[in-house]
Amino acid sequence: MKQKGISAMGIVIVIIVIVVAAGAGTYFLVLKGPGDFGEAYITGLVDENGNTIVSGGTTDQKVQHIKGTVKNPQPDETTFKGKVYLNFNGADEEIPAYNDGTHGDETAGDDIWAFYETRVLISGANTFLIIVKDEAGNTVAQSDEFTVTANIPVMDIWIQLTWDTDGTDVDLHVWDPGNEHTYFGQKTEAAGGISGAELDVDDVNGYGPEHFTMQSAQVGDYVVKVRYYSAHGVTANTTATVRISIAGGAYHTYTHTFTPDDVTTETGYSTTSGYDWHVATLSMTGTGGGTVTAST
Repeated sequence: MKQKGISAMGIVIVIIVIVVAAGAGTYFLVLKGPGDFGEAYITGLVDENGNTIVSGGTTDQKVQHIKGTVKNPQPDETTFKGKVYLNFNGADEEIPAYNDGTHGDETAGDDIWAFYETRVLISGANTFLIIVKDEAGNTVAQSDEFTVTANIPVMDIWIQLTWDTDGTDVDLHVWDPGNEHTYFGQKTEAAGGISGAELDVDDVNGYGPEHFTMQSAQVGDYVVKVRYYSAHGVTANTTATVRISIAGGAYHTYTHTFTPDDVTTETGYSTTSGYDWHVATLSMTGTGGGTVTAST
């Protein structure tokens, strides 16, 4: 997954000692910050220009990188004994965390695990929450909710693809009514993709996301498909999730489980062959609306 660094100011450890004298004894109350195991912190959003946004802020940039830290539910372990989820606008999405001095982690082996995730905002209010679960699936930590208001246009089509395995490459493909095609090889109109659309984010090695946005869609049907392009040695099944919003409306959410046998690097990019999962067809009205029909 493409990652960027996290600044030292992103990790703040606060220890407050309160001394209370009462009768014959003196009592010490110690309140700790991120040094406690299992905790979760969002330290901010960073846009494509490097500007940092704090919770409650506003932005005019749709692509944002969310950063922060979590603690291992089992301290002093070299692997994370549980899972980390980013709840983005109401949906839990599994994300990786790192404690090896890479991917935004400050210090290897210090039990402070870093995450740095990319998401594409919707117009208006957006919310983020980090949830840590142990190996038994129990929630052991949860961050404060992080909010940001995006002063950006409403998208006629907003599509997000995520999946639940590390190291894998799953690809989002979209065709318009004229059979123009947007995917990793044609991310923009200038590169041969759909006119007025963009593959905002392309992930090649685990979890996603991949994002497609289009502000003004044509009248007609848009076809959404997903291909399992490379397992990169992963032998477990991979469950992919696609969320679709039409003209800023409610999310339509679809899931599909791929097996390693579903992997294909076949390069026939027609709308009728070669793809493992036909997610949905979007019937757009050209007036800022449309309907979503799941594939059967």
